[in-house]
Amino acid sequence: MNNPVTSAKPGLMPTLFANSPASLHTHPDSNPSVSANLKRRFKDILIVEERLRLNNATRMASRRMWMASLLLLAAVSLSTGYCLFAASYPETETLPTAVTNPLLLYSFFVSTAFIIAFFALGLYRSTIRDPQRFRPMVNNVLKHYCIEVHSNQKGEFIFSRKVPVSFAEGYSQYREKVRRM
Repeated sequence: MNNPVTSAKPGLMPTLFANSPASLHTHPDSNPSVSANLKRRFKDILIVEERLRLNNATRMASRRMWMASLLLLAAVSLSTGYCLFAASYPETETLPTAVTNPLLLYSFFVSTAFIIAFFALGLYRSTIRDPQRFRPMVNNVLKHYCIEVHSNQKGEFIFSRKVPVSFAEGYSQYREKVRRM
């Protein structure tokens, strides 16, 4: 299948608009062959846009979950560390040490071990830092196609000035029509 997004010759800048017929600047429904070609391209672009949007949403949800888990582990580690420290002084004893010291000590070491493993295994980079950098990385790749992901929550594609206005408007109309279905 000759997909305009993935079938670029080496050394040439890949575009979605190369080999477009001269009648591209007319209304897409005026010529059936141009209309079918444009609709196929619009569909391909819309599929890429939706996949990027879903991927970004999944990454951000995962990021929020990992941040909450890390915050909870840090809170448990700090609170148990404080209780162990306070229990080591007899004049500040607030809890019965015979029962709670082993539990506090176990909680402190387990939560601290999980925090250390979280950073040592690279989970911080892959689950918290990289989702923040997803959109700039995608924009860096898409700039070769004269496309940019808009920075709002919708994550819609914005075409650069190199793209014919009729193509950009036609794609926007196609996207709105598909979303209303």
